[in-house]
Amino acid sequence: MNVPTLCASFPAHRVLVRLDPAPFGLTELSSVRLDASIVQNGTLCVAGSVAGTSGGGWTECTLRPTASYVLTSRWTVGSTMLLKVAGAQGFPAVVEADVILSCLAYVDAEWTLAAMVTTVESSVRMACARRIDTNWTVESGLHITASTVPSVVLHGRYADSTISLGLGIETAPTRVRIAAMIPTSAIFTLGCSLEYTAQLGMSASLSLCFVAW
Repeated sequence: MNVPTLCASFPAHRVLVRLDPAPFGLTELSSVRLDASIVQNGTLCVAGSVAGTSGGGWTECTLRPTASYVLTSRWTVGSTMLLKVAGAQGFPAVVEADVILSCLAYVDAEWTLAAMVTTVESSVRMACARRIDTNWTVESGLHITASTVPSVVLHGRYADSTISLGLGIETAPTRVRIAAMIPTSAIFTLGCSLEYTAQLGMSASLSLCFVAW
């Protein structure tokens, strides 16, 4: 499910490094992101990410500490603290904070439901995913914010032991994303993605996931 506040989609004891080189052709927007699971057992997961970019006199850093808890075999709840510090050279830094609350419900072996609420931004995300077989999963969702029109999200994923492929489409803003992850060994997994956003253009990202311990 596309609900970032839940650790269920992030494997235990792994670190993910992601590089976004010159999105939309702008080198000053290049960024690096680091995701890591810190603690994970049968019921509790504590994870976090840090992302940063610097260029053109602008510096930005975002922290996302996350925790999720398994209530029952069907219900998982989670929360994320979003902290962003940004500023231009010669000006005071600006600090923004937000809290994201989420819930994941496993209806049965095929159906999963998810919801996420962002408190300060005043947005709601709802999603429904269906596992077609051992390899294919499809997902549909709705993103509603107080300041923009609702956005519909469609996503499909194929995964086996050799490759994972994903295709996502979003209506507002119009966005299409293709992603792939390929395990190169028992420790490392390489990933790449290509995304088109209307009125902005193309952007790409590279990622490396490895077992930390």
